Amino acid sequence: MGKLSVLSAGAYRGFSVTHIDVLKLLLAIKKVDIEAPIRGGGGERAIHLPCIWGSGGRGIDAVDAVLKYGANIDSTTADNRSSLRQAARFHGFGDLVRLLIRRGADIEVRTVLKETPCILLPL
Repeated sequence: MGKLSVLSAGAYRGFSVTHIDVLKLLLAIKKVDIEAPIRGGGGERAIHLPCIWGSGGRGIDAVDAVLKYGANIDSTTADNRSSLRQAARFHGFGDLVRLLIRRGADIEVRTVLKETPCILLPL
């Protein structure tokens, strides 16, 4: 398995208690390109996967790990969706979104449709 696939699996499964340590180990040995797009995806990077699939504290742990090892908090997908927008879309405006904002995520990043993460705010 290539290094991109391994990091992808670690980030995707990073929300699992049994895999967060694997993710941290992969990141620590610096054998991965944290900003490389994930194969077969829509331009997602390591930070996007826990924002989409993570939940609760486990998702926060995975996001925190990839940020600690240099992931760009504002990296976007092929259609310009940010990690903040993905977290808000899939998990509402909870702890994961608050973490991203506290860590400096840009709330004004626009998608190709000119939408910001704020479009997902409940009225």
